[in-house]
Amino acid sequence: GRVVAALGIVPPAAARERSLRLFFGAANQVALHLERILAVAEAEQDRFRSVLDSMPQAVILADRFLRVVEANRSARDLLDRISPSNSDRTIARIGNLDLAPIAAEVLSGGSGPVECEVCLEGGTALAATVSALEGGGGRPEALVLVLADVTESRRREAQLAQAEKMSSLGEMISGIAHELNNPLSSVLGYAQLARVGVEDPKLAARLDTVQREARRCQRIVQNLLAFARRHEPEKKWLSLNDVVEL
Repeated sequence: GRVVAALGIVPPAAARERSLRLFFGAANQVALHLERILAVAEAEQDRFRSVLDSMPQAVILADRFLRVVEANRSARDLLDRISPSNSDRTIARIGNLDLAPIAAEVLSGGSGPVECEVCLEGGTALAATVSALEGGGGRPEALVLVLADVTESRRREAQLAQAEKMSSLGEMISGIAHELNNPLSSVLGYAQLARVGVEDPKLAARLDTVQREARRCQRIVQNLLAFARRHEPEKKWLSLNDVVEL
């Protein structure tokens, strides 16, 4: 239902009915071929659009002035979220990323694709790749921006780093606890020996305090060792009667 081409025929003389029918048949054949070509092209375009729209990454094609020319579904959702009032759809800035100097560098041909990270409001982290789209003459004429949400992976990396810190802390605590355990055992042993045969109530109370506080320190050391020690899961026979009696 739309005009895609025009066939012009200029006969050298007035066309007869037979010639007109021949021209009409030729025009119909050309129209059929054009329709098939356009149908294939549109199907390929729709397939390519479907592929882009199915991608979780935001893909944006922008011109030299950072105006959005094409965007897939993820990119449109992202643009609506970060700049709902941006009517001309410019992407000079996305979150904390200033695209103007990066675009100038990429379009000048001085570098290949540029990778960076974008932080949006609310803590969303995006891995961005900015590359040039070459034109007919081989010169960069547009930008392709790909944005992938890496918030969850950054969160897992932070959790892994925290776990490594806790592991190092556990090893340090284990070493300190072992170093403290030996002198505490000596303090407790000598306090018990000194307590034997003491009749002075004040001195006895002081030695009892030394023993009590030494045992307290030992309990703290044991707690530290229990925190730092890694317990591997194990299977063994267990009597439920013994558990109930406990």
